[in-house]
Amino acid sequence: MFILERESEFGYADRILVAALVQQIVHGAFNKLSVSPPPIGTFDVVGKDRRNAWIGLGDDLGKEEAMRRLVNVVSKTIPDIYKRIAK
Repeated sequence: MFILERESEFGYADRILVAALVQQIVHGAFNKLSVSPPPIGTFDVVGKDRRNAWIGLGDDLGKEEAMRRLVNVVSKTIPDIYKRIAK
């Protein structure tokens, strides 16, 4: 919940990157999906940005490296997160 409380500190690009990294961690590379994801609506600009960011991560980014990048993005934006987690 702590991260959600501080969500406003993330810029748009960071939010899109976080969403793409989470997809990469949970589902793997976009191009290696076993089923086709649903189409994105014409006016869904954020959805298009998220999907393009996920595709941009490439096929070679593994789950562990995606997790590392996610931690780096979050700790860059919220430097005191480790102190909060330790409590």
